[in-house]
Amino acid sequence: YSLENKTISACGNHKKLIQNHELILFRICQEFITNSLKYAQAQEISIYLNYKENHLEIYMADNGIGFQQEITKKGNGINNMNTRAKFIDAKLDLHSELKKGTQLHIIYNFNQNEI
Repeated sequence: YSLENKTISACGNHKKLIQNHELILFRICQEFITNSLKYAQAQEISIYLNYKENHLEIYMADNGIGFQQEITKKGNGINNMNTRAKFIDAKLDLHSELKKGTQLHIIYNFNQNEI
């Protein structure tokens, strides 16, 4: 698998996350990228990190073939992303349409120890 184009950007003041939460967020992002390359035939992936005062927003998008969410059975990858997000009390929204790619939006609220 190869990408023609990739964009990664971050804004805001970086905050150190709880170590296992950081790993879980990484695994969710890794799953999205794997699915984009393996199943969606994406040639472009964008990743944006936005550190806000009380939360981190992660937005990922690909230009792959997409899928019909109401028809497509949730596979292990999608289920794993949802389970991991719930474990760290993050909000995960996955949106896809045929021929329009897939977008993932995660909101992770900082623990008081991280602020």
